[in-house]
Amino acid sequence: MTLAPQTSRNQFWHEKWEDAAQQPSYFATMGRNSYSISDYFVYLADIVKGLGGVSKHETMLDAAGGCGYLSMYFSPLVKAIDLFDYSISAIERAQQECQNFANINAYQDNLLDFSTTKKKNTQYEKIIVGGVLQYFDNYDEIAAILTNLYMVSASSSRIIVTHNTDLSKKEQHIASYQNLSWSKEKVERAVFEELNHRFWLDFNIIQSIATKIGFTACQLSPINPQLFQANHMFDFYLEK
Repeated sequence: MTLAPQTSRNQFWHEKWEDAAQQPSYFATMGRNSYSISDYFVYLADIVKGLGGVSKHETMLDAAGGCGYLSMYFSPLVKAIDLFDYSISAIERAQQECQNFANINAYQDNLLDFSTTKKKNTQYEKIIVGGVLQYFDNYDEIAAILTNLYMVSASSSRIIVTHNTDLSKKEQHIASYQNLSWSKEKVERAVFEELNHRFWLDFNIIQSIATKIGFTACQLSPINPQLFQANHMFDFYLEK
């Protein structure tokens, strides 16, 4: 679930996700330390809804898919899955964890260029991009990612992009840290990360970029209110 370290923000998250991939907790490797089993399956249900369902006849791409825990869930539901991540540690773990899933192919790649994925010449019917746009620096990079997704997606494909930081909820979210029973130092660290290491996104700008690229639809997809992310993030899906 990590990205090319081309900027200071990318470098920060690259190092963080390299470390996360080596943690014993499965949810920690996904950046979802506070998740319960119920939360995880609610998240999966949101993804299935955002994809408009899945089929055994479809080929899926799990882009920036970390250690492969989403891919393993979808493995029996689709024809085949290509899973990539920028983190070497994440992909090494994914290759180990997914070795008993014959239809999952895990490899290293980068959302900003899709160099390995493009060489496969596969057109994917379903694509998951899980919670990573917040780790980039600007809308030019977002446009490059959406262009890459367009290039590898099949006609009438559906792409779900989950858990994007919502600019319209930024101030409210950051203010909420003051209500937590955390130490002053912990709150300050958290607020610093929110302000300096996350890219807060405007859905209307993303929608405009997607339309210019050629997607026929770019629509919000609801996040179940059980999930903490529903308070300050949004999901959206794309159709080609």
